[in-house]
Amino acid sequence: MAEQQKLHNAQLKKLETKLAASREFRGASVQNRRAIAESIAGTVSDDLVDSWAGRQAIADATRVAKRTAYEYEQIFSSQLPELAAELVARPDWPNATTMLAIRELTLKFLMEKADGYRLGTAFVDEVVQLARKSKR
Repeated sequence: MAEQQKLHNAQLKKLETKLAASREFRGASVQNRRAIAESIAGTVSDDLVDSWAGRQAIADATRVAKRTAYEYEQIFSSQLPELAAELVARPDWPNATTMLAIRELTLKFLMEKADGYRLGTAFVDEVVQLARKSKR
């Protein structure tokens, strides 16, 4: 029994490490993050997906990702004009001609700045508005 517990604990640690390192997990929308985490957990052990501890590890990693994204938003909120200017100066900015393309470009730009973490829609929209104003 002790050996099984050791193995399970090692698998949980491996899952936590994989989730923290996964740009796909960090960059996923809130709605998709859990499914991606479960997929990653399945690569460690199918038992993790269905275990209480595995679900708890996924929930903890999801909370950490949300908190980290929020922390980046707080840091970046004092840099909004600079971020907007940098975004507009990108060579791919002129190619973003629809609102959807502008939002996608802005999200990608911010994720690059935030170590792959997906920032909230409201924050992304704030940067979009400033960038569009500075473009005029």
